[in-house]
Amino acid sequence: MSDSLMQDAKTVIYGQHQPELLDLVVLGPDRKPLKRVAIDAALSVGQSNGDLKVEDSRLASPHFSIVQNQTGHVLKPNSANDSVFKRVQKSELREGDEIRIGGRVIRVRRKS
Repeated sequence: MSDSLMQDAKTVIYGQHQPELLDLVVLGPDRKPLKRVAIDAALSVGQSNGDLKVEDSRLASPHFSIVQNQTGHVLKPNSANDSVFKRVQKSELREGDEIRIGGRVIRVRRKS
């Protein structure tokens, strides 16, 4: 894998009302943060609908999104080929929260 695909695991989430910078930390199998990971993704909160999207700049559209429903938020794939999803029973992400996408775990922490 080329070095250009290796990214630090720092991704920024912007809140809807007052922006608060948070980091997403990708955890390894030993539950320790990985210093460098082979992902090129960004998370953003939509200003109109509040959906949280995991976007890959190499793709035309996001491949995961968190959408609000009556029971909470659901992280679901936009692709019909992928059955990975994670229910999130919170209205917003907070420091210490974790998102699991397949075998990858992403933890939210305050931006340092």
